[in-house]
Amino acid sequence: RKTRFTQHPAAQPGVYGIVDIAPAMADYAPAILCVTADPNAAWPNRVAAPSEAFTTTADDLATRLEELLDRPVVVAYDGDGDVVDATVAAVAGPDRCVLGPVAVGDDPETARAAVAFALAAARDEAAQKAKVEDQMNAEASCVGSCRWVATRLKKILAEHPGWASAALADSRSSELARLAAQTRALPEMSCVVCGTTGAGKSTLLNALLGESEVLPTNGMRACTAVLIELRHRAAAKGERAYKGEAEFLTREEWDKEEAALFEELTNQEGRAILNVADPNAYNHASFCKLYSVYGEAYTHESTYEIRDPTTGNKRRVAMTIAELRAKLRRTRCATRFLGTTQTVEADDPRGFRRSLERFMDSSNVLADGACWPLVRKVKAAGPWAVLQSGACLIDAPGTHDSDSARGAVVQRALKEADSVWIVSNINRAVNDRTAKDLLGESFKRTLLMDGTYGRLVFVATQSDVLQRSEVVRALRLDRDATDLECAKARNAFTKKRVLDDFYAGLQDMDRAAGDAPRPRAELEAAFEMPVFTVSSVDHQKHSGARLNDGAPRVFGNDPAATEVPALTKFVHAASLSMRAKKVLLQTRELLAFAEALESLVTAKPADATENRLRAAAKAAFDARAATLPGALDGA
Repeated sequence: RKTRFTQHPAAQPGVYGIVDIAPAMADYAPAILCVTADPNAAWPNRVAAPSEAFTTTADDLATRLEELLDRPVVVAYDGDGDVVDATVAAVAGPDRCVLGPVAVGDDPETARAAVAFALAAARDEAAQKAKVEDQMNAEASCVGSCRWVATRLKKILAEHPGWASAALADSRSSELARLAAQTRALPEMSCVVCGTTGAGKSTLLNALLGESEVLPTNGMRACTAVLIELRHRAAAKGERAYKGEAEFLTREEWDKEEAALFEELTNQEGRAILNVADPNAYNHASFCKLYSVYGEAYTHESTYEIRDPTTGNKRRVAMTIAELRAKLRRTRCATRFLGTTQTVEADDPRGFRRSLERFMDSSNVLADGACWPLVRKVKAAGPWAVLQSGACLIDAPGTHDSDSARGAVVQRALKEADSVWIVSNINRAVNDRTAKDLLGESFKRTLLMDGTYGRLVFVATQSDVLQRSEVVRALRLDRDATDLECAKARNAFTKKRVLDDFYAGLQDMDRAAGDAPRPRAELEAAFEMPVFTVSSVDHQKHSGARLNDGAPRVFGNDPAATEVPALTKFVHAASLSMRAKKVLLQTRELLAFAEALESLVTAKPADATENRLRAAAKAAFDARAATLPGALDGA
């Protein structure tokens, strides 16, 4: 049964409403509606009768359709205004569910797959949100109780100063302060995302966040210049949805880094090198950073004439390093932000990205007056559902950053991370040197010591970029295999090879320790490294984050095969699991502290006989222990 709503005379070209109740989709009775490319623009349409023509937005129209169809509506927006290109699905169920944008192609099967996927994603998100809220409420109750206990213990100890010696009291008070500090906020799971230039880290994170380009991306070079921490933010009424902070280096840190940069920009006469045109030169990066901060002040009027003592001729020379640094110190530029934290807020992702861009984007390295060389790290928070469960995603600029201050920040983040994601382009994932370095012995030993789920994750990106003939030949597929079949086959091959290398590396660690290598099955039971092969771009097209980039390249009929939904589920599962362990550990530590303190305070003072017995036992133990080194040497 089909009902067509005619176009209003004042409507823009290509704006039609088409409701299509398809028997093949009877499980959730979809209605298909075509709208314009801009879902937020107001546009005229009439939904029921000519007399009811009105101007509305797509979401308002969805509400109207719900009333007409007497069922909830899921909204999808097209990317180019084609009347066959977008989808709205009316679904049976008790709750209203409006999604958007969801970009689909001209193929009806693709449209139906997109609608089905959108509906499943909506249900999963609702279920996940309920689960997260339940656990966070339980955590808040537990942490709140621990906070109350810590506060009471502190008060009790303060009211009875003579309960122990000064040294012991100070030690216990310091430990209590550490435990109390853990109860000030709910724990989070920190995930450091590592990879080389071109690995697609920022595009991956944009896809997970459900955005187009909150993080800067560039197809030609690296953009992420600083460490970026991403967290969920539930803005209160009247607050803006997005908030960011840029934490700058101190003056001392920048002076130290600037001196290191000038070491690579000093000629044999001790004078400054004022230009490095060759991008492959060893000191090009150092020049770019200084020019980005100081601009023309670095190169302009930085020379003067001297008379050559040998020939007596005049010649023009650059300033000495000391002279140039003194000149730059007097220049008013981005260095005025040193030692500060700059805050930005925005209502929409585009405005937020523009506000934060100068603090974190190095894609135009020769733009003077830039801030990114001076920034230690950036914190960004927004309404990102993937982070609702308490994960903090950290986009690292590179594990081999030569900048002393920022490099230390990255290394510290890696050391303190709850989870480390190794990101590599799928075409070189198996042989990626950086990935192998990160999977090196010391790194694996550190991360896998406790075997916690999600401690180490491997993500191969750009699974939608392939040459079908090459994949068919390399994997010996049927020559009529589709792009989708080729992509799935390559994904399976990549996962197998990455895991084979990972477990073979663990067996090598056993051999290096002088032990027999454990069987693969035993290692798999003890250590799990999830591997994902994702297409960030195709997922963004399905979700509507890339409305103007056309239809999905490979995964048009199978949105789940982009594996971004699976990675999102993993983030929630790992985050909830790790948070629960942290809360349990905090509670047990505080309980153990309280019990030890109770034993200490209530213990009966020892009498003279007990003191003599303890002294005799200690003397006997010390005498016996003194003979152990010689006995061990003899053995």
